Amino acid sequence: MSATMKQDAYGCGGDWHMNLFCVYNKSYQFIENNLTRAWIHTLRLLSGKARNHLLKAVLRRARHYKRGDMRDFSNATFRLQGNIERKDTRKRKHKRILAIATHELEEILTDGEKAKRTSKNSDTDTYEGSIPDAWLYDAKEDYAYLVESKIGVNPLTDSQLKQEAKDWLGYGTSDAKDNTRVLTWFDVVEAVDEVERKSWGELNEQERRVLAALREYLGFYDYWLFSGFELGSLESPPQFTIQAQPNSVSFRFEDLANPPTFHLSAGEDSKK
Repeated sequence: MSATMKQDAYGCGGDWHMNLFCVYNKSYQFIENNLTRAWIHTLRLLSGKARNHLLKAVLRRARHYKRGDMRDFSNATFRLQGNIERKDTRKRKHKRILAIATHELEEILTDGEKAKRTSKNSDTDTYEGSIPDAWLYDAKEDYAYLVESKIGVNPLTDSQLKQEAKDWLGYGTSDAKDNTRVLTWFDVVEAVDEVERKSWGELNEQERRVLAALREYLGFYDYWLFSGFELGSLESPPQFTIQAQPNSVSFRFEDLANPPTFHLSAGEDSKK
C-alpha cells in the first residue's frame, strides 16, 4: 500500500462533517480563524518529535528563512489571537512573525500596492489595536512566534505586520521586516505531506488522524497538492464494436443521378 493510500485511509470518507475540524454551521465554516485554529490544534496535539519535524519543514519553506529561526519546538505552548500577555511576548529573545497567505506574490503588500489593488486611499487604513491570529512560544527556550494568516485573495500588508510587531513584540520597523517569515498555505500542505511520507512509521494513531484531518481540511479551502493520477487503479475501458443493424439504411452513391448543369446567362436588364 502506498503512502498516499495510507494517508487517505484516515480521511472523512466523503462526508466533510466527519472531518475533525469541520462544524455544522456552514455560514461560518470556511473562514480564516477556523483554518488558523485547525493549524494550531494540529501542532498542539502532535508529540514533541512530530511537532519539531512539522514546524521545521514549514520554516524551511519560508521566504527570508534563516537558520536562526529553528528552535526546539518540543515543548511549545500555543495561544489563539490575543490570549497571551504582551509583557511575556515582548521580552522573549527570539521573536519572529510568521505571515501565512494564499499566494507568494502577495508576500507583503506595501500601503501603496494595496491602495492600487483595492482602489482605496491607503491613509484610511489603520491597524491600531490589530490582534495576531495565533502564537507559539516557549519561555524556557526564550522564543515567541506571532502568527498572522490570510485566506483566499486577502493580502498581507506591511502596515498590519509592523503594527502587530510593534504592539506585541516591541519591534521597530526595521526589526519587524528582518524578522518576518512569509509562507503560503501550500507550504503548510507540502510540509504536512513531507511529515506523513518520511515519518509515517514513527507517528502514532492519533497523529496520523490529526495530520490527515488537517491536510483534508486545507483541501476544503482549495489548498491541496496535485500528485498525479493512480493509473493502476483505473478500470480497463469497455470494448466497442460496430455492428450492422437489420433495418439500417445504406446508400450506393453510384446509383444517384448526375447533378444538373447550371449556366450563367445575361438577363434583359444587363443589356441596357
